[in-house]
Amino acid sequence: MTERLLWSPLRLGPVTVRNRVVFSAHLTNYAVEGKPSPQHAAYYAERAAGGAGLIITEEHSTHPTDWPYEKLIHGFNRDVIPGYRSITEAVHE
Repeated sequence: MTERLLWSPLRLGPVTVRNRVVFSAHLTNYAVEGKPSPQHAAYYAERAAGGAGLIITEEHSTHPTDWPYEKLIHGFNRDVIPGYRSITEAVHE
């Protein structure tokens, strides 16, 4: 792939990302009481500002019995929605 293609937009279904640079998921340990924290929003916003066209957020638990790490987002709980909205708003600024 040429550098020109790397920085060109890419359509993924109904979404067009600004380039082909992908920031892949990894655990940050920033969750507070099972919810995304302001530190998450700042962390992912920095990656977007640095040029990532697609950001895949980290692992989260999908069931109350699935809690392998203390600072993991509890995806099964609706209380995580405002935190994810904050992350989304931060990376789209």
